[in-house]
Amino acid sequence: MRTKVSLKHLIMGALSLTCGEMVGQSTTPGNVAGGVGDFLGWDNTFPANNFPLRVRHDLNQPIEFYTDAIQRMRLSPNVTSSMGPANQFPNVNKDGYLLLSGQPDAFTNGGSRAPFTRLHLIDGVGSVSPLTYAQEHGFRPWQRNGITFTGNSDQSYIGHRYAGNDNTDFVIQWSDNPDSSPWGTDRLKILFTTEYSSSSTKGATSMEGLEAIRLWPKNNQEVNMGVGNFAPAAVGDPTERVDVLDGRVRIRQLPTDPEANTLDKYMVVDNAGVVKWRYLPPSSTTTCDWELNTANNYLSTAWRPIGTNGSCPDQSWKVGIGNSSPQFKLEVIDVEAGSNSTNGGLRVDLRTDHSGWRYGVKSYLEPKVGGANLDFGASVLGDIANVGLAAPGVADGYGVYGRSKTDQALYVRGSIGVMGYSTNTAGTITQMLGGDFYGNNAGGVATATYGVRGRATSSSSTTVCYGVYGQATGTDDPGGPNGHTKWAGYFPGYTYVGGTTFGPSDAQLKQNIEDLEPGEVATLLQQLAPKSYVFNQEQFGFMQLPIEHQYGLIAQEVEAVLPELVTEIHQPAMLDSTGMMASPAIDFKSLNYQGFIPLLIAGFQYQQQMLDQQQATIAQLQQQVAQCCASDQGMAPQGYKVEPDDPAGDLQEQRLLIIPNPVADITTLEYYVPQAGRVSLSVSTSDGKPLGTLREEQAEPGAYSYPWNTTKLAAGTYFCTYLLDGQVVVKRAVKVWR
Repeated sequence: MRTKVSLKHLIMGALSLTCGEMVGQSTTPGNVAGGVGDFLGWDNTFPANNFPLRVRHDLNQPIEFYTDAIQRMRLSPNVTSSMGPANQFPNVNKDGYLLLSGQPDAFTNGGSRAPFTRLHLIDGVGSVSPLTYAQEHGFRPWQRNGITFTGNSDQSYIGHRYAGNDNTDFVIQWSDNPDSSPWGTDRLKILFTTEYSSSSTKGATSMEGLEAIRLWPKNNQEVNMGVGNFAPAAVGDPTERVDVLDGRVRIRQLPTDPEANTLDKYMVVDNAGVVKWRYLPPSSTTTCDWELNTANNYLSTAWRPIGTNGSCPDQSWKVGIGNSSPQFKLEVIDVEAGSNSTNGGLRVDLRTDHSGWRYGVKSYLEPKVGGANLDFGASVLGDIANVGLAAPGVADGYGVYGRSKTDQALYVRGSIGVMGYSTNTAGTITQMLGGDFYGNNAGGVATATYGVRGRATSSSSTTVCYGVYGQATGTDDPGGPNGHTKWAGYFPGYTYVGGTTFGPSDAQLKQNIEDLEPGEVATLLQQLAPKSYVFNQEQFGFMQLPIEHQYGLIAQEVEAVLPELVTEIHQPAMLDSTGMMASPAIDFKSLNYQGFIPLLIAGFQYQQQMLDQQQATIAQLQQQVAQCCASDQGMAPQGYKVEPDDPAGDLQEQRLLIIPNPVADITTLEYYVPQAGRVSLSVSTSDGKPLGTLREEQAEPGAYSYPWNTTKLAAGTYFCTYLLDGQVVVKRAVKVWR
C-alpha cells in the first residue's frame, strides 16, 4: 500500500536507492494500518502478510511519486505498448518516460497509455475521462525525445523528430479532434505578455496577451499563417496562406539578379488586401485591364464569362478609345482639336507572308442562341455625313469605299473592290440580296441620283470590260407555275440602253436547229390581235410601268397561239432601307417580244412568196382572158345564188370574201360584180400550182355566193382568185383539220 511521503522520507529513499539491493521503506507509525510506511522505490510486493516489504532495484517496476496521498508523477520502467486510436501504432517503445499530472486517475485508469514521450504533462481541464486527458489522435511514433501536452481533448508536442542519420528536426506540433468532432479547429499561437492590467482589453497587458503569429489549420491539407493580433473575435482567422493583419511588409535587400525582362506577371493587391498576380503591361489607372498570353502571343481584355473574373473586365465590359462611355464592344472616337490631328478614326494595315484567306477587317453579327430574335442587323454599317465644300468643286462622300489594287506582276482571278454575298440553307427569306444600293434625294438639289453606277475602263483593246455584270444561276423551270425565276437583270420601270444590244446567237450554242415553215408561221401570226392600251397606274403604279399610250399584245391571247413566248413572273415584295415592305408581291405574265422577230421575218418571206405567185397567176389569167375563152363549163356546183343589186348603191367595187376562214370542211366564197362582165373563180396551192376553176361565166352586176367544199383538200394554205374582165382579186384560205 502506498501512503504519504514526507520530504525526509524522499531523501532517505533516494539515498537508499544508491545501494545495491536495499529496503527503501520508511515507516511512520500510525500512518497506515498494518504498519506499512511511506516509501520511494520499486513497487514490487512479495506475498501478502510478509512484512516489511522489500524493494529490489533489479526488478522492472515504475517509480511513482505521491503528495498528500495522491499520485503526481510516474517514471515508467521498460515498456512497449500499442499507441493511437484503435492501436494504429503497435510496439511503441516508451522506456523511462515520465508522466506528470494533477489528475489521479491519469495513473490508475487502465485505459490510459500515457506517458507518450520522454516527458508527458496531462491536464484535466474540461474533461472527465483519462482517455480524454491523454488524447492520442495527434500522436505519431516519431514523438519520442520531447514534451507531450494533453488536456481538454487535445494533444501537442515539442521536441525532436529524427528524420534519418544525423538528421534531426525540432518540431512544434499540435493536433485536434477528428473531422467528425463538433468543436472548432485548434490553433497554434505565439503570444507576448507583460504586466497584467485589468483595464486592458487587448495587447500585451490584456488577459489574452498580444498575439504575434497565429497558425490556423484551414483543413487537413492547408494551414494559414496570420501575422498580427487575430485574437479579437471580429477579426477571425487568417484567410490566406500568409495573412498580414496590419503593418507593412518590407524587403530590405532586393535580389541582385539581372532584371527579369522576359517575365510577364507582376503582383497586385485587390480591395481586400489579398496579394494576386496579373499579366503585363499594367494600367496607369486601374488593375487587370489586359491579359497577356505569351504562349500564343495574345493580348486580350473583357472576354471572361460574367462573374468569373472578380472586379476585372469580363464579357459585359465595353472598351472605349477616346470615349469614356462606349456603346459598342470596341468604340474609337477622335474629336480633332488643336494639334491632335489624325488621318482617321481606325486603321488596319495587314501585311502577311501567308497564303490563303486573310482579312484586313472582318465583321460578324449573330443573335445569341436562345436569346431575343434580331429584327434588324448590319454586319458593317458605313455612315458619312456632311462631306462637301461651301462652293461647287470636287468633293465626294462614300458610305463604304472598297478598292482592290494590283501593281505587281501577279496572276489574279478576280480583283473586286466590293463584294456582297448572301446565302441561305434553312431560313424563309422574302428577299436575298448580295448587295443593296439605294440613292435617295429627299429634298436637296441633285443633278443625278443613282441606285447603282457601274463603270469599267481599260487601256488594252484585248481586255473585256463590263460596266455592270449580272448573273443568275440555279434551277429554272420555264414551264412551271412561275415560269422563269432566274433573271440576270430585273428592271421595273423605264430602261434605257444606249448603244447596240446583242444577244447569244452563235451556232455552237444551239442544237435541234430547224427551218421555220413560212406558211405555218403566217397562219399563226394571222391569229394574233395587236392592241393599243395604257397601263393601270392606279393599281400597279408601284411597278414603275410606262405612263404613255402603248401598242402591243395581250399575253393571255398570245399564250393560246405561241405559248413559248409567254412566261410567268413573280415580283417579290419590295422592302425599304429599314426592312419594311414598300410594295407587295405580284405575279403576272410577260412576253418575249424579241422572239417575234424571226416569226415576223418568216411571215414577211411568206407574204413575198405569195405576192410573187400572185403576180405569176395574174399573168397567166390575163393570158387566158386574152384567148377569150368562151367555155361556160366549170366546176360550179348547182344551186349557187346571186343577190340582186344593192338598192342603196353601196357596193361599188369588185371584192371577194371567204367565210369562214380558216376552213374546216365547207366555206362560202362571196364576191361582188360591179358591172357586167366575164367572171372566173379559181383555186391554187400555196406554191402557185392551179387546182381548178370553180366558176366561169358571164355575170350581171350584183352580189354572188359560192359554197366551196374542201373536205378532199389537205390542211394548208390555198389561194382563191376572182377575175372580172382582167381585174384580179386574190384571197388566202387556210384549211385546218376538224
